[in-house]
Amino acid sequence: MDEVKIKREKRLRRAMLEIMEAAKASGWIRGRMIADILDGQPDGIEGDAELMSLGTDLVNLGLAVRKDLRTLQSQRAGLDYLAYEITARGTGLLAGTEPVCGLVADERI
Repeated sequence: MDEVKIKREKRLRRAMLEIMEAAKASGWIRGRMIADILDGQPDGIEGDAELMSLGTDLVNLGLAVRKDLRTLQSQRAGLDYLAYEITARGTGLLAGTEPVCGLVADERI
């Protein structure tokens, strides 16, 4: 993986956390809404699969939680049926009170 792509993904993960933090007052934010917001940014996203992968990274790091909103087994997994919420650890990372995470862009490094 080249250096430019790695830095881009770090910035996108941070942007996702910042979007979740901004939506924290209302709770969960749908994956499609995150995609729409990020699609308008300079880094943009390359598609739903990329955003779902970055979201999975944040969930695995304990920085966010994900909820599956599908009501029928026949519904395909995708951003339309996923919602995300930032965790206290994710909020701490944005505030600078949590240790630096190598997968999320951070001005401290």
